[in-house]
Amino acid sequence: MKNSKSMMLDTKIVEKLDQPSDGSEMQANTSSGGLGPRLRAYRQSRKLGLKELAALASVSVGILSQIERGMNVPSLRTVEKIRNALDLPIGFFFDEERPIDNAREDDAICRSNRRPVLKFGRQGLSKQLLHHAKSRVFEMMIIDLPPRSSSDFSSYPSEKGALVMEGKITFSIDGESSDLNVGDSLLFDGTRPHQLQNNTDFSAKIMWIVAKLPNEFLL
Repeated sequence: MKNSKSMMLDTKIVEKLDQPSDGSEMQANTSSGGLGPRLRAYRQSRKLGLKELAALASVSVGILSQIERGMNVPSLRTVEKIRNALDLPIGFFFDEERPIDNAREDDAICRSNRRPVLKFGRQGLSKQLLHHAKSRVFEMMIIDLPPRSSSDFSSYPSEKGALVMEGKITFSIDGESSDLNVGDSLLFDGTRPHQLQNNTDFSAKIMWIVAKLPNEFLL
């Protein structure tokens, strides 16, 4: 059990992590772009401290601080925890660079070489968002699974669909696993815990579609 001096030290460490050392450092971090500064700015706009968001998302204060400072690439499961805690669209977590010559192009169009990208953890998994416009219902993306990689088990209030575009994946849901090949597809309740695995020595690619469900469908 920690004594009062140790608890005071922990609190000071958390407060130090939550505050920039000076205004110029905070500005430099924010202007550099990326998920960390974007998440930090949004959290602060919601008047949430690191400890508060960590508690809401069931993520440790240390991991959350490392993500905000760009020192940790979050896993898919961690992203989903933060997303659910803050009720954010998936597009918030993607890094995006819009071409200058297409700056006035309608948001309905998403060029293949300008897709927003989100990378997860150490295994090299990534998602390419297939739209720029903020989605009201559908979220469409391509998931790249490197050889011998897997996602965390996850669940989210939604209906999900998928189409295997390249390679072979193993889809697990409710304790059962099935191998899927190119052309095979899925449609399932996203609240059921599920996982994607690539157990081969070749890369795999799937199209992933998420339909966010209204609250009345979840009751």
